[in-house]
Amino acid sequence: MKQRDKEVVFVISHKIKSTADHENAMGDTFADYHDAMAGLCEKYDVTYYDAFLDSGLDGSNEEHNALYLTGNSSGEPDGTHPNEEGYRKFYVPQLIQIFEDILE
Repeated sequence: MKQRDKEVVFVISHKIKSTADHENAMGDTFADYHDAMAGLCEKYDVTYYDAFLDSGLDGSNEEHNALYLTGNSSGEPDGTHPNEEGYRKFYVPQLIQIFEDILE
């Protein structure tokens, strides 16, 4: 494998309301894809932030949906996209720690 001259950080998304526990047409859930992504990151020594398991942000949680996720075109929380506070609480501190660890 070619040596990287820049560090790569992969982000696995938090639990999204429409995909976290719902099966797609092939019978897979996002949890299945999560396991594959994490496995590849570990296999190829790619640093990753596992927001799915580690952030606590869950689009199926109505309180999280209302407080930390953006609204769709109707203004209702969409269960998917973090708003500014969602990023500040569930992504930024964790990513800063990863970057600091890399730079040490």
